[in-house]
Amino acid sequence: MNEAAKILKMHVKTLRLHVTDGTISYFQKGTGTERPRRIFTPNDLLQFYAGQHRRVIARENALARRHPNL
Repeated sequence: MNEAAKILKMHVKTLRLHVTDGTISYFQKGTGTERPRRIFTPNDLLQFYAGQHRRVIARENALARRHPNL
């Protein structure tokens, strides 16, 4: 979990929240239920990263589209 958080450049607690929300895939290693070991494949991390990508639009362009007469 620590390695995946470092790769995604986020805190482990944030990664756990994404796991709880179901926004990142993983598989569970072992049969323990008290402290499950979650394994993230490189493909899981890439899919999550691609899904988190947001396009940032410059403020001037956004204002121009909302108010074309300005």
